[in-house]
Amino acid sequence: DKVSWGGEDAAFSNGRTFGVFDGVSGAEKVKGKKLYSVSLAESMKKKCGKGGLSVVDITNYMNEAKEFADSEGTGASTAVVASIGEDNMLRALNLGDSVCLVLRDGTVAARTREIIHYFDCPYQLGEDSPDRPKDGTTLQTEIYSGDIIVAGSDGVFDNLSDADVCGIVESCPPKAKSAAIAKKIVELSRAVSLDKCAVTPYST
Repeated sequence: DKVSWGGEDAAFSNGRTFGVFDGVSGAEKVKGKKLYSVSLAESMKKKCGKGGLSVVDITNYMNEAKEFADSEGTGASTAVVASIGEDNMLRALNLGDSVCLVLRDGTVAARTREIIHYFDCPYQLGEDSPDRPKDGTTLQTEIYSGDIIVAGSDGVFDNLSDADVCGIVESCPPKAKSAAIAKKIVELSRAVSLDKCAVTPYST
């Protein structure tokens, strides 16, 4: 089903703000409509502007994005949105099981906290979901020169540990482009997902 939709995830980046939206596979979807995750990403990119946002700003924009996705989109989606303020503070809102990591000197300096109802049922936004942006977990942490920020869905973090991600980042040249680092993370997470011997939350 994911293949027929061209994938169910979406992301955006605009100025100091970025986000990852993971479409919920089990949510009912109507053919011909835009995916909920895509609707959220499009709305957030238009609304957030170039400057840093507070957690309140992020929450308010997410409320508006949810209203847009309820009317234009189909399905459901988790969401993690973060913004780097002019004061060098990273502020994030996480609704579901996606993750935003701050890596410093080869270790995890800060991490958003996932929030789920039960196994395989993360908090999520959707027309029929009771969850709202205000229900998400928040993170506020100072960012320093040289820090690496990694945001991804459970498609990455179900298959890679935080230590795995740190190892990948550390293996990259000091001036490696973000796209190259992201590509390595995605490739390894996919390889693990296809490894029948790997231990993951969904391995049998």
